[in-house]
Amino acid sequence: MILRRDGIIGDKANYTTKDLVLMHNLNLYSSFFIFFRAYFILRVIAPLRPYLRMIKEVVKDLPAFTVLLLTINFLFSIIIYMIYEQRRKLNMTSGEKKNKFPSYPEVLKD
Repeated sequence: MILRRDGIIGDKANYTTKDLVLMHNLNLYSSFFIFFRAYFILRVIAPLRPYLRMIKEVVKDLPAFTVLLLTINFLFSIIIYMIYEQRRKLNMTSGEKKNKFPSYPEVLKD
């Protein structure tokens, strides 16, 4: 892959995909460290300290919230699957307007 010419530095530069992946990873890591350093520099400004503490607490509590959210989504998908499976057994398509829609206790009978 040949990138565009940028004067003497980029003249006839030929980068492979491996080189571009390495550059991308270095940019990613350096951006993270720049943000991390800015976070600590902003702690010097007194009005920002409570806000920065709040960000720190939110990041600290994020894994527990993520586990809870994934569990709720998983259980919801199981319930929806059971309801639609019961509708399929009754030969009802999703778009039909019939009064016979299985209730939650009927689904649990199976």
